[in-house]
Amino acid sequence: MKAILPLLTLALLTTSLQAQGIIRVETTPAWHRSGPVWEVYLGSQLPLQNVAGLSVRIRPRWSVFGQVGFSSAWYTSLLLRQLEKRRPDQAQSYQYLRANLQSVSGLGFGGRWHPGNWRLSVWLQTLNYRVDGTASELVNNLAPDEAERINERVEDYRTRFPVVGDFYDETQLQPTASLSQLGLSFGRAFPVPRVNRLSLALDVGLLATVGVNSRVRSEGSGLIGRFIANQITPTVTERLRRRFDGLLVPTVSLTLSYRF
Repeated sequence: MKAILPLLTLALLTTSLQAQGIIRVETTPAWHRSGPVWEVYLGSQLPLQNVAGLSVRIRPRWSVFGQVGFSSAWYTSLLLRQLEKRRPDQAQSYQYLRANLQSVSGLGFGGRWHPGNWRLSVWLQTLNYRVDGTASELVNNLAPDEAERINERVEDYRTRFPVVGDFYDETQLQPTASLSQLGLSFGRAFPVPRVNRLSLALDVGLLATVGVNSRVRSEGSGLIGRFIANQITPTVTERLRRRFDGLLVPTVSLTLSYRF
């Protein structure tokens, strides 16, 4: 709930600005009085990803949109570096994620209110990350407080089932993590001079992480599969949730749209 309060504050601020006449609701442009208007857009959503999407103006002042996110590990690395500075007690985990982050993809959908050239956007998005790492690296870096217990369990297995110890030390698991985020932004679209169908939009807002989940590659239903399911996956998921759940991220988006 605390993570969503700043988003509600931004919405109330927008309503107040309109009531004071700072934001003016302009006459509906002629180009979308006859029916739905479609737009495709491409841009960057800092500090997380590049985006491409489709927007449909279903009413003069209302639109819905869907978008996909492109790989932007470089952006995310910058975010992790800032988190490392803000949370020095968890620096080891952020350093490991920053060094081993391999890819990120995203999917989102939402709606917009358009008072003239201004716009207020609300959307939900999911970001999917993949990280390189063996089971031992994941445990030692993401859950150092649990490492001793899990390592002792592995040593017990190692004497009876050497394959478990080899798997723990050598096999790349490449776990994936999914972050569900709720976004709220406020911005303005600027028509491109002499090109009627193009516009450039700048939006600023907040993203609140409202859910974290992770998945580790399965190795079947045998001993190794049970070891992953019982020891590795719950530990990795819980540590990722502690580091990212409820996280507020300021965001700035710059997009170029084409209307057709």
